[in-house]
Amino acid sequence: MTEKIIKSIYQEVYNLFPEDNGKLELRYVCRNWIFPNHFEIMLDIIDKLCVKHQGDVLVCKLAALLHDTGLVYKRTCGSSQNHEERSIEFAELTLKKYNITPKIRKEIIECIKSTEPQHQPHNTNGRIVRTADALSQFISIHFIAKAAFAQDFDEYITWLSKKINTNFEKICFEDEKKQAKPILDYYKNALQLYMSKKNSVEK
Repeated sequence: MTEKIIKSIYQEVYNLFPEDNGKLELRYVCRNWIFPNHFEIMLDIIDKLCVKHQGDVLVCKLAALLHDTGLVYKRTCGSSQNHEERSIEFAELTLKKYNITPKIRKEIIECIKSTEPQHQPHNTNGRIVRTADALSQFISIHFIAKAAFAQDFDEYITWLSKKINTNFEKICFEDEKKQAKPILDYYKNALQLYMSKKNSVEK
């Protein structure tokens, strides 16, 4: 039953995200980008962490699938601002549609909130989803690809400098922090080198 619900909601979310027709401005929200490069990686990490920390697979996987739906659901502008609130709204509607109990819905919503830096998770499921969200971006090409999606390179550098640190702080488990630390250090060193060379040229 769990697998059937996960597959059904997977398809629901997949259908929400647009296909890449080569004309979309926000190509990082296309299903052929976000599924293999974020959602699928999150789901793989969640499988491992749920075994390791006795997490609830249904809660964690549904939270992972629904946590970024606000990137497209009711989005009216180029900014992703308030996508968290839209994701929760879409999640509530979808979970009710599939008759997910109020107790489980509440747990899933809490996990979705836990993907935000300022919202500390209250339980193991929240820590698993928060870690999977952050770690998926370290071990994939997420940070590199965002440079191609950015309109302004200086803005991208500012975003990356902040993002790598906030993402690292979101990782809740020591083994996963150890996995991400060399990648964090690489980006920090690369950014430092970039800024020093940029400043020397500008002088």
